[in-house]
Amino acid sequence: MQPSDTAGAQAAPDREPTDLEDLLDDSDAQILTDALLQHIELLVAISTAHLRPATRQRLADGELSAVAYPNDYGGFVYAGTAGDALPPEPELAVLVQAARAAGIVWIKFDADALKVEGLATFDDEETPS
Repeated sequence: MQPSDTAGAQAAPDREPTDLEDLLDDSDAQILTDALLQHIELLVAISTAHLRPATRQRLADGELSAVAYPNDYGGFVYAGTAGDALPPEPELAVLVQAARAAGIVWIKFDADALKVEGLATFDDEETPS
């Protein structure tokens, strides 16, 4: 291409693709979607009130016995699989066992999430209710 050939051409707009269709044709988009669906890991969001205050603090400090990712409102805890050891925190062990039985891989503890009926909750004095 000669320099004069590009003089009248407009450059493609600099923008981020906004839809999958902007990146892929329909068949490739479906292949990608199907591939991603094979990697789904279920997550449940429950109240931090299901953790004792000391366990909540260990989660917040990044010192929980389980694989966990704290955030400003609680954190994400990896429930693992049936062959994995249970965490030593007794209330967390119960929650992890229940999650595993339901096929849930991640527990999102959130101060604003709902409490689950039938599970113990703890106030700041560690008294279960």
